[in-house]
Amino acid sequence: MLGYRISLACFAVLGLVLANLSLTNLLGFEFCAILALAISFVSPYLTIRQVKGYQWPRLWVLFGRSFGLSSILLLIPLFIITLNALRIKNCDFGEGLLFFILLPMISCLHSVSAGLFFGVRFRRYAYLKYLGYLVVSYSLLLWNLIFDPPVFAYHATFGYFPGPIYDEKISITTSLLWARGTTIILSLIFLCSAHLTVKLQGRQPTERRKRETVVLLIGLVSIFLLIYQFRGDLAIRPTRSYIEKKLGGKRETDHFLIFYQTGSIVEREIDAIITDHEFRYAQLTSYLQTQPKKKIRSYIYTNADQKKRLMGARYTAIEDPWGHGFHINYDTFPHPVLKHEMAHVFTTDWQPVLKVSPKLGLHEGIAVAAEWDEGKLTAHQWSRAMRDLGLAPSIQQIMGFGFWLKPGAKSYTLAGSFVRYLVDQYGIEKMKQVFRRGDFQAVYDRDLATLNREWQSFLDTVNLTDQDLKIANHRFQRPSVFQKTCAHEVAELSDLAWTAYRQSNYVRAEQLFQQIYRYVPDHRSHLRGLMLSTYRQSEFPRAKGFANQIVSNPKSTLVRVAEAKNLLGNIHWYQGELEMAKSYYQEVVETKATEALERESKAKIHCLEKISNPSKLRKILIGDIPDRLRMTLLHEVRAENPEWALPNYLIGRQLYFEQSLKKAIQYLSSAIGNRSTTEGLAPSLRREAQRLIGKTAYRLQEFDFSRQQFRQISTEPDLPVGTRLEMEDWIQRCDWHQTWSQSQM
Repeated sequence: MLGYRISLACFAVLGLVLANLSLTNLLGFEFCAILALAISFVSPYLTIRQVKGYQWPRLWVLFGRSFGLSSILLLIPLFIITLNALRIKNCDFGEGLLFFILLPMISCLHSVSAGLFFGVRFRRYAYLKYLGYLVVSYSLLLWNLIFDPPVFAYHATFGYFPGPIYDEKISITTSLLWARGTTIILSLIFLCSAHLTVKLQGRQPTERRKRETVVLLIGLVSIFLLIYQFRGDLAIRPTRSYIEKKLGGKRETDHFLIFYQTGSIVEREIDAIITDHEFRYAQLTSYLQTQPKKKIRSYIYTNADQKKRLMGARYTAIEDPWGHGFHINYDTFPHPVLKHEMAHVFTTDWQPVLKVSPKLGLHEGIAVAAEWDEGKLTAHQWSRAMRDLGLAPSIQQIMGFGFWLKPGAKSYTLAGSFVRYLVDQYGIEKMKQVFRRGDFQAVYDRDLATLNREWQSFLDTVNLTDQDLKIANHRFQRPSVFQKTCAHEVAELSDLAWTAYRQSNYVRAEQLFQQIYRYVPDHRSHLRGLMLSTYRQSEFPRAKGFANQIVSNPKSTLVRVAEAKNLLGNIHWYQGELEMAKSYYQEVVETKATEALERESKAKIHCLEKISNPSKLRKILIGDIPDRLRMTLLHEVRAENPEWALPNYLIGRQLYFEQSLKKAIQYLSSAIGNRSTTEGLAPSLRREAQRLIGKTAYRLQEFDFSRQQFRQISTEPDLPVGTRLEMEDWIQRCDWHQTWSQSQM
């Protein structure tokens, strides 16, 4: 049969093409999903041609032949990708085979069954009517994706769409098994329907056979409808109403409908969450010169697993443009991504039809520009550093689909800097216009290339230090998901390993990190996992070996190097080699990788210089002990050294995290009140103490006192730009909250 021979050739070519593309070049999810989609279009066509071209004595014979021939089409690319494993590492070939069975093989079963039904039911245009069935089913699925929160999808053809590419973990779940089981039931429904319709060689099914088939068909349809009824509980297709009912909690404010799980930490913190929402709303209204036409729906999930099950994105925060809201995981106050996701809701009215900009870079860039919180540096500084290091993609790529092909750190940062420049230079109204159409020439009277040159000239004026360049060089070296080895398998193992580590199951964590390390020997993040896991087991020689590997690896980031040196200092302290420990801590301070590591190391240096035999302090600072014991030891050290500021700082800091706010202010204020050169706090520790006092005073609604702390920090010389912006944000928050509280009375 000519059509079948052509199909064989096409699937062979498809297998070769997939074997040479990132992510699809191994037996895994992406390879199997593409095959599933391809067979769903080819197999029904071949099946219908067999129905029209031949007369078979039994329907099941025709089905068996069609399914067998279609399966052979799939085995060709399977053979090719198996051979490809000789040059491309397959980290979990067994799981790949399971994906092959669950996706393309079950899709093949469905497409043959559907093709058989359409072939025997319709004399003319049977394949076109099958395509019509697909159009209807895809339309319903697309409707659900657009208007309901879940960003994942199951379908009889491609099998499974997992959601955001930034959630790299894709595994075989019970939901996938239920969905593919439903596809098998749908296939049997098609077969039973075909059996009731078929007339082969003038022979019709007997009345008894018909009755049996009707009973079976009714049973299958009933099961199918029952599964559909519980599609939310099975996590196949949760609806908006199901998610809201499952969460249970709801608070309505002037501008928001906030949904959360009753009885969770979110409910306990809901008042602070409401003020955080309303403050960000006021900021965005001012910057974007826009006010949403209706209340924003904010869905706050207790943890990543709950969010993954209910709407499909584990760690990635998701905007919900047609639902006029967003979905985020609960996090510390103030929420780190709330402003970014809320900005997306503000811009939906700028593009009333699509709700998003046709230019991906503009769509994400305006949210970054409005948030303007990229850590130690601004997006302008990060962008200049990227450009000077030769790591920056072109803005033309970032504006289009290339946004998703590049690492998120690069795409979001560059887009945010470019959009912020356009808003500052030409105003927000022009940004609203270009956001709607994506036509730079029509709005700015300049094409994208010209605007890019203007932006590059502006970046030349942005200040950077050599240290900033070093940090940026390491920050932007992370590859995209398309460039990683065994991205999904490593993400799955990584999630399990860090979960075990957080649960203090260090032996299990080490085993999982070792497995990742065997797959990807140069994976720096999981070499860190081995270092920490062995350290927590007090296997110091092995921990030192892993730490030295990180330090000596030229590809290690400054943060990883600083963390490894900090751990080496801890080990030497445990072994009584105090001078060696102090030298490592001093190296951590000099790297200036993060303020947190710098503060921690300065505190340890201070302890080693202050006390000749600091065993008690060692337990406090680097021991894995309960918080209650740590607090007891801190009070003992404080009693022994009443003029020393550091114990007060450490006690106040722990009280802050325990939410003992008034006591925290007392101890922290005492710590910064001592300005003696020998007993006082280092500048970075003093700044952190003031920051904690300011945040604590804010939670106690002592806004004047809180504002005073942040203002003092913001006036310090040589303060990183990102830190100064953070302090200014807190000052704005105090001003706003004071006014808002009075308006609520």
